[in-house]
Amino acid sequence: MDLFSDIARAAWRAAVPVRLRAWVSDAREMGADLLNYALMRSSLINALGPTQIRPHTLYIEGTNICNARCVFCAYPQMKRPKTTMPMETFRDVVEQYLALGHAEVDLTPIVGDPFADRSLFERLDFLASHAAVKGFHFYTNAILMKPELAERLTAYDGRFSIFCSFGGFDRATYRTIMGVDKFEEAVANIRGLIDAKERTASTISIQVNLRAPKGSEHGEFWDYLVRRKSERLITIDSVDDFDNWGGDISEPTLKQAGLVPKLPPVHRGPIERHASGDYPKACRDCTRYASIYPAWMHGWMPSAWRCQSSSISRAHSR
Repeated sequence: MDLFSDIARAAWRAAVPVRLRAWVSDAREMGADLLNYALMRSSLINALGPTQIRPHTLYIEGTNICNARCVFCAYPQMKRPKTTMPMETFRDVVEQYLALGHAEVDLTPIVGDPFADRSLFERLDFLASHAAVKGFHFYTNAILMKPELAERLTAYDGRFSIFCSFGGFDRATYRTIMGVDKFEEAVANIRGLIDAKERTASTISIQVNLRAPKGSEHGEFWDYLVRRKSERLITIDSVDDFDNWGGDISEPTLKQAGLVPKLPPVHRGPIERHASGDYPKACRDCTRYASIYPAWMHGWMPSAWRCQSSSISRAHSR
């Protein structure tokens, strides 16, 4: 069954464009969220027994330490103590999650970079050795992803994916977007990983995620990425608009860097306060807000689908 699943997954990735795969994944996730929400709201269903939220992915912030100051990230405003999760806590959390019958683990922090976590490879080894884990991945700025680490990273199997956030195709643009003068290091590290994947015939997935102004894609490294994509060694994706992190990042700040701010969302809330239009300031300002049900359901909910209290939130990767 595992072999069949691996073959099917590889065929899916090879045959379907990355944006269409993302759309299908988002639609499937929204459908599952809506079903879960409806089940929790239903007084009839809950009379038969309590229902549970079924998480799609476990997101773990192994560290909140970062080596960049990206213009699109609220890390520079973070007031939490900088720390790293103990390995015993990590194992316990993963085991509890897997006991629920789920199997995707994302090591992308809310803020921070996974390579700033001294326990990163211990965590990856634990996930890779656990047969119940069907996929594990993280986003990184790649600044600390040294070429000498490439062999270790490409040694994992096809369940492992790395998403490299990249802020521009020249030194000045990169420094503006990422907040640090590490253009050459990031380029060398991303190239080192891709070349190692080819050299070792590794089955890991690598995606380069552009965090740069539209139209700035040019130069030797861009040509390299396009070639590697044509050789099916990587995929390339980009962000069209950027969040404001609950109002911590202003529109002028993003626009000055050549980035497009995300438009304010249409607010439709799953709990009574939100349903009445009463949103806390953080929710009003946040461009990450995503309604659990579509706009046409606002103000309409049959009595059979109401219960005293329930809420659900959707987690999104960067």
